[in-house]
Amino acid sequence: MGVTGLWQILQPSARPIKIETLNRKRLAVDASIWIYQFLKAVRDKEGNALRNSHVVGFFRRICKLLFFGIKPVFVFDGGAPALKRQTISARKRRREGRRADAVRTAGKLLAVQMQRRAEEEEQRRKDEGEGGRRRRDVEEEEEAVPEEGLVYVDELQMSQAERQQNR
Repeated sequence: MGVTGLWQILQPSARPIKIETLNRKRLAVDASIWIYQFLKAVRDKEGNALRNSHVVGFFRRICKLLFFGIKPVFVFDGGAPALKRQTISARKRRREGRRADAVRTAGKLLAVQMQRRAEEEEQRRKDEGEGGRRRRDVEEEEEAVPEEGLVYVDELQMSQAERQQNR
């Protein structure tokens, strides 16, 4: 970021000025430097970087410039330097990896949930069967179990109307 060796070139002609002398003038500001400064310099009591510190820092500096009648013009330099590009690509890979992990985890959770429901249904039917052959025989005589009463694993998430429609 920035021009390498710029300060060495400007040093002979550089002189300090009072900020009031820039009243009613436009001042070009390297926005990248400001962002970097605020993200690195502003810390909490434990030394952790504060979230949105760059926004607060920009706001305060802009207010100060406007107070002195200076019109800031923000300059964002070209593309990211090589190191920054590497950081950006590493973040992207981590984000995509996390997304893939979340998809795998969701698939596993759904499979476990479906398995539990199927086991519960199987156990319920087994309990009905062991509950007494006589009761079952009586029920069969009174009313035969229709095909509609059966629930298949594929149909666990469906409503009764959807089950009817699929059969």
